[in-house]
Amino acid sequence: MLGDACPPGLAPGRPEADVVDLVVIAGGELAPTIRTAAERLAPDGILYVAGRPWRAARAIRSAGLVPGPALLTLRGTGSRRLLVPVQAAPAALDRLVPAAGWRGRAARLAVRSGAARLLPHLASGGIVGRRPGARPLHEWLRTAGVDADSAVVSWSDGSSLVVHADGAVAKVGGGAAEAKILRELGPAAREAGAGVPEPVRTGSLAGLHLLVESSLPGRPAASSLTPRTLPAYLDELVRWLERWNAATAARRTIARADLDRALLAPLQLVQLGEEYRRRLDDLVARTEGRGVPFVAAHHDLTTANVLVGAGLGIVDWDAAEAAALPLTDFFYAVADARAAADGFRDRVGAFVATFASDATPAPDVAPLQSRLVAALGLEPDLVELCFHACWLRHASNELARTGPGPFVEIARRVAGAA
Repeated sequence: MLGDACPPGLAPGRPEADVVDLVVIAGGELAPTIRTAAERLAPDGILYVAGRPWRAARAIRSAGLVPGPALLTLRGTGSRRLLVPVQAAPAALDRLVPAAGWRGRAARLAVRSGAARLLPHLASGGIVGRRPGARPLHEWLRTAGVDADSAVVSWSDGSSLVVHADGAVAKVGGGAAEAKILRELGPAAREAGAGVPEPVRTGSLAGLHLLVESSLPGRPAASSLTPRTLPAYLDELVRWLERWNAATAARRTIARADLDRALLAPLQLVQLGEEYRRRLDDLVARTEGRGVPFVAAHHDLTTANVLVGAGLGIVDWDAAEAAALPLTDFFYAVADARAAADGFRDRVGAFVATFASDATPAPDVAPLQSRLVAALGLEPDLVELCFHACWLRHASNELARTGPGPFVEIARRVAGAA
């Protein structure tokens, strides 16, 4: 629920507010129940009726409301969920929905065969009912000059709500720093050969931060990557990283504060034992005061954030920074890509197949890592430092957001090398 007239209790990112008057409609009592709800609906209010769109539309009309649009609920990449207008489903399936699972494959087959009308049978959904003359949906986005007729809304627990419209992407409730990051880091990333969104509008919506940015062509690599296409994908990504690192590298002495932030601070949260702590203390002593080429880093170079099919595009820059330890984007991106090529069945197993716990890369990854190491002039101790920093960062982020998961297990395996 978005917009300047959104009831506070329904605004995203407000876990302390109760959502009230949620009507569960079942069986043959659709029309009477909807009529009761329609009588209480505000002039610009929204009534959403779950169920098959044609059946829900009939009941909505009988209550004197105008039905539409019909919406499907689909699974996006990672833990994201999507609310998709039926007419936008083919584009959403191509750009936003992973191919894993029989429903995803069946939906793609239905679209390719011209049987998109079958999509409501392959996914849950419903239909919106509104009073005649109500303000259009996504009016707040239309005022920014964006065509919102086929807008797709995506969200996941603990993250911003994202609206994918024709030519633009709106982020609500998060990414407060992303516009500044895009202006600062975007030019060099584009010059290195990747598409990067442009900020279009910033402000607030229903008391939440709003960023509208340009959309990029292509689809997430996570939706189409396979073991066969993995080598070409990694080669293209690493070539871009090599150029971007070269353009942003600034060599300076690594200070104790840098090492504390990269290693010891996340270690306090992850808690991997005293033996590993001693190993990191020794690594800190060996690297403190050395010259290190700090580079710009995206920090979330997952295949869900890398678009392919129309050149390389990189999205979701809210975690990026201008000066970070090198190789951290590389380590994460390579292990994530191998997991994506296997349908994310075993992220820890993908890591084990990509790197040994002491940072030794697998034979197919070694040439890629060697290119970056040589280009940046990194010594073995610094490569080891960056490896530990990468996985401690992702493990501590995971603990802070969702609790122990695959990244904590990966960090435990890395700590086992001590």
